[in-house]
Amino acid sequence: MVKRLIIGAAVTALVVMAVRSAGPDLRRYKKIRSM
Repeated sequence: MVKRLIIGAAVTALVVMAVRSAGPDLRRYKKIRSM
């Protein structure tokens, strides 16, 4: 269970970093997807 928490935290950190580095592109992608 502790392992799962650590893996979850690592994945969350990676996602946050990816979102920050690709912020505008991600927003554009979401707009295209919602159309």
